[in-house]
Amino acid sequence: VRGALDLDSDATKAKVTIAIGAGFAPGLSDVLVEHAADTLDTIDEIAIARCGVAGPASVGAVRSARRSKPYQWRDGGWRVGSNGPELVWFPDPIGLHECQPCSLGATLTAHRYVQVGRVRASIAEPPGRWQRFVQRAQYGDDQWGAIRVELSGTRTGARATVVYGMIERVGTAAGAMLALSARTLASKPFEPGVVAGAELLTPGQVLADMSERGIHAAVFEGA
Repeated sequence: VRGALDLDSDATKAKVTIAIGAGFAPGLSDVLVEHAADTLDTIDEIAIARCGVAGPASVGAVRSARRSKPYQWRDGGWRVGSNGPELVWFPDPIGLHECQPCSLGATLTAHRYVQVGRVRASIAEPPGRWQRFVQRAQYGDDQWGAIRVELSGTRTGARATVVYGMIERVGTAAGAMLALSARTLASKPFEPGVVAGAELLTPGQVLADMSERGIHAAVFEGA
């Protein structure tokens, strides 16, 4: 993602628009962050978690991210955070998963929200070979996955936390996000340069389009 962001000056000179982060996470995760951010007056922390893969390349990317140093955006710079796992509750029926801190999914969000004190991400371990073999026999390479975003900040002077989630087969959700981004780029002109997929799209419209395709977001309201 950082390499793609570095293409901004070249894209501007070439008068083309490059959309990045138009998949699952980054991509749909950033749409959920944008939507949640609109409900808060100030934001102190953004936490993103995901689970699920869509084929061998996706498995490789997830394993690589889990092995890498868990960089997080904190106090205006990238710093190595805790590498200990954390338990994350995704919407049912995905439920509880142990997730490893990583930078995958946080880089683009931090670029959009440099003023936020902390932006971090974590990701669940992909299924083992035997699990993937069984799941592939049932669903093919497109496995069920989930996203959870949690934003902490203030609303009308009081502390507030917003939690959104989404469940869908990873390839299906990523493909829908990519299609919406491509359609939007083709339908109207944008300023040259590198933009995030979430910048191209209105979060409410994305969620409405996703809902029409049977891909629904959920908000955690507490119990």
